[in-house]
Amino acid sequence: MKVVLLENVKKLGKVGDVVNVSDGYAANFLFPRKLAQVATPDILKRVEQIKVNKAKSEKEEMNKLTELSRSIKDEKIVISAKAKGEKLFGSIDAGAIAKEIKNQLGIEIGRENIKLESPIKEIGEKKINIEFLKNIKTNIIVEVREEK
Repeated sequence: MKVVLLENVKKLGKVGDVVNVSDGYAANFLFPRKLAQVATPDILKRVEQIKVNKAKSEKEEMNKLTELSRSIKDEKIVISAKAKGEKLFGSIDAGAIAKEIKNQLGIEIGRENIKLESPIKEIGEKKINIEFLKNIKTNIIVEVREEK
C-alpha cells in the first residue's frame, strides 16, 4: 500500500515521502498514530506542490543568505571591554559579538552562526568566521578596545 508520511518515521522516511508499506503496518501502526495517510492521486498532487513550494522558498533563502554574507564580508565592528594591559577582565563570546553586529550593522545573526574557537580574551583585532550554512560562509573583523 502506498502512503504519504505526515511525520518523520524512523527507518521509513520523512514528512511528505511516499512509501510502500504492508497493509497491516499501515492499518495497525501508521494510521492510528496519524503518521501517514493513503496516497490518493489528489494527495499526491498536493504533496508534489508542497515540495515545489518548499524548494522555491529554500532557494530564495539561500539567495538571501548569500547576499547577506557578501554584504557583511570583512565589515569591522568595535567592542569596548574592561581590560588591564592587553588582557580583558572577562571575555567576549559569540553572543556578545552577535549583539554588537545587530547594534552596529543592523543585521541580526544568531550566535550559533558565529564560529569562535574560544572566547576573545585580549585587546586587538581578530577575524571571525560566520557560517550561515555549510556552503555559505563569510568573515568579519572584531576589534576589541579598552573601555575608557
